[in-house]
Amino acid sequence: MKKKILGIFLSILIVVGTFTFIVTANTKKTILTNNGNSGNPDNHTLITELGYNSVIEVDIDGNIIWEKTGLMVPVDAERLNNGNTLIVESAIGKVIEVNSTGDIVWELDLSNTPSDAERLNNGNTLVSLLHGEFVLEFDSNGYVVWSYYVIMPCDVERLDNGNTLIVKGGLDVIEVDSYGNIVWEKTGLNLPIDAERLDNGNTLITEYNGSRVIEVDINGDIIWEKTGLNSPNDAERLENGNTLIADTNGHRVIEVDINGNIVWEYIVGGPFDVERFTIVKNQPPDTPSISGPDSGKVGTSYEFAFNSTDPDEDDIAEYIVYWGDGTSQENITGPFPSGEEASANHTWYSKATYTIQAKAKDINGAESNWTYFDVKIPRTRTSSNLWFQWFLEHFPILRYIFRFQ
Repeated sequence: MKKKILGIFLSILIVVGTFTFIVTANTKKTILTNNGNSGNPDNHTLITELGYNSVIEVDIDGNIIWEKTGLMVPVDAERLNNGNTLIVESAIGKVIEVNSTGDIVWELDLSNTPSDAERLNNGNTLVSLLHGEFVLEFDSNGYVVWSYYVIMPCDVERLDNGNTLIVKGGLDVIEVDSYGNIVWEKTGLNLPIDAERLDNGNTLITEYNGSRVIEVDINGDIIWEKTGLNSPNDAERLENGNTLIADTNGHRVIEVDINGNIVWEYIVGGPFDVERFTIVKNQPPDTPSISGPDSGKVGTSYEFAFNSTDPDEDDIAEYIVYWGDGTSQENITGPFPSGEEASANHTWYSKATYTIQAKAKDINGAESNWTYFDVKIPRTRTSSNLWFQWFLEHFPILRYIFRFQ
């Protein structure tokens, strides 16, 4: 009977609770209380909003940088390494991956209520089914490759050791190995909704009914907590040691330091899930090198090699080349791995010194500086033999003969 009541409560919390958020908080604003611990301008926060059926990305000043609207009760979102966003739409039983323009590029259509999803390092997707009473791992084609039966899984995380951390039944947090054996658990909690294994081996747990976030050690002892919250649903420990919390019925996302002091706050309708990530700015490729002959003959084709290294190890999409003779720009199209040569041939048809210009563009659109390389056409013949020079001056026909040798 207790499990049934919990199931009904969680269903109301996830599916129906969104309407409460819409009524009670229909504005967004930012309040910054920055003590210096949360001032990195490249820090962005991804917020799953039940109140607005959307997922938004905000910068440190609270400006909305990106959003996906029109969702059906989103309860979880994760920014992927490829820049896309993984979103759980609980009301329609879907897990979708959308690109930067909001287009769906991959999806799972599930028959039961998904409550959490995580993209794994192997490219698979781990999903907890609240009503399906399973944690499932799907490959990219949507086939189940691992499963674990558990009562009402709310949250799931695959650990570095290969085990799986699961919030189950509104009561416990368990860690299971690949065979389904429970190797660690924290029981007697007050409706836990989210759990995260920290780098120090402790576990961060969000208690919805307990109105707090706690950190417990391997023995289950509480070594840190943030109390006085209003039905929180998610928390994560940041690299700076602070803790980011989705205080759902408090209609805010807050970042607190180790003493529980708020250092950043974003007021929003009904935040259900939250994550902080740092925007890595794309660096341009290094100025490319050009190698090839520095002189030649009219009408002869010569090969030149272009090589650039990208600081981010991005592929080089193309090399943009001007040959210095008024011909059109040439694009040597890749992609080419960073540090790998690309080559092209060119022929000049008039005598002159030509300056080759080239720059590299990576696959993210960043361009290097121009580099330059001079080529003399035709080859200049010189001699220290004064008698030979005298003959050239007095017998011009010799210039014509030597020119075409």
